[in-house]
Amino acid sequence: MYKHYWTIKRKLHPLDERVLKAIQAIIFRFKDILAFEYDEDTAPQISSECIRLNGIEDDGQETFVFWIHEKGFYSCMTERRAYDTPVAAILAILGVYYGDDIQIRSDGFDEDWEVPLQLAAEQGYDFYFEDQEEFEDVFYEVFPQRGRSFNQYGNMDCVMEECMYKRI
Repeated sequence: MYKHYWTIKRKLHPLDERVLKAIQAIIFRFKDILAFEYDEDTAPQISSECIRLNGIEDDGQETFVFWIHEKGFYSCMTERRAYDTPVAAILAILGVYYGDDIQIRSDGFDEDWEVPLQLAAEQGYDFYFEDQEEFEDVFYEVFPQRGRSFNQYGNMDCVMEECMYKRI
């Protein structure tokens, strides 16, 4: 089981044009593997209030739904399938955009987040690393040991919020 988790701490304001364009660019880049639902030939949904997508057929798992009107705890089990990369990149962007209003966690390790954070950086969200060593240095600085816990499967749950706020 491999999941991403997010807690919305209060009702969020709508996504602005810059964020929507960044998320649309990521969705467009992965358009061949993304849909509204894994078994539908319908485009992913993106608006200022909701993002909904899944991988197509075997590239999908649980549908990723981010809805700004509902505070609470949410998750999406991607099982590291192909659509995990755009989901994680979108969560990274949302973490920067909403700051203290959202907390993002993942069962992933640093290598699981390298490409998604680079995709967020390409969209102007300040995550750029010259090489793997620099990425690991920043990852472990931002996610100190106190920010990690291990679940019953032995996977690390990384608290993403500090990374999102520091705008690396």
